Amino acid sequence: MSFIGIISDDKCFEKLNREINYRFKNSIKLFHLNKNSISNVKNIKFEAIIIEEDLKKFKKESILIDKICNKANYIVINTDVNIITKLKGKIITYGCNHNAMITISSVTDSDILICLQKEIKNKNNKNHKLIEIGEKHIKIKENSNLKIEDFLIIASIFLVKNYSIIDEI
Repeated sequence: MSFIGIISDDKCFEKLNREINYRFKNSIKLFHLNKNSISNVKNIKFEAIIIEEDLKKFKKESILIDKICNKANYIVINTDVNIITKLKGKIITYGCNHNAMITISSVTDSDILICLQKEIKNKNNKNHKLIEIGEKHIKIKENSNLKIEDFLIIASIFLVKNYSIIDEI
């Protein structure tokens, strides 16, 4: 089982946790890292830490966040939020701007075109497989209540896990 920590608000975490549990069938455990839980998970080695929320709210916890992130294989960061720590390691960025490694090329009512703008070397594989630049169409379920950032987080998890990005979310 892989452990992935996410620093996000409660609503975002709940939506993503439901989607991840559905998609990965207990092969990934998503941990919500918030002010109350961060000290309880300091000894867990996460495969990835996803930073969706502005870290200004975590000034007192910044040393713990640094330690947790430095032990993780990947740090996945929303480029649209303010990161105030000095993070080291394999960083993957996502967001709705041209600087992000994973971004959205286009959005319609029925699909999204996700774009990987920079190659990613996967650490989960002995051969360190290179995930190449490219685009992937994803159909949006009619009743989906996910935001654009949620799609980008899910796509990031698929890339970190070296899984093909799914056809429908």
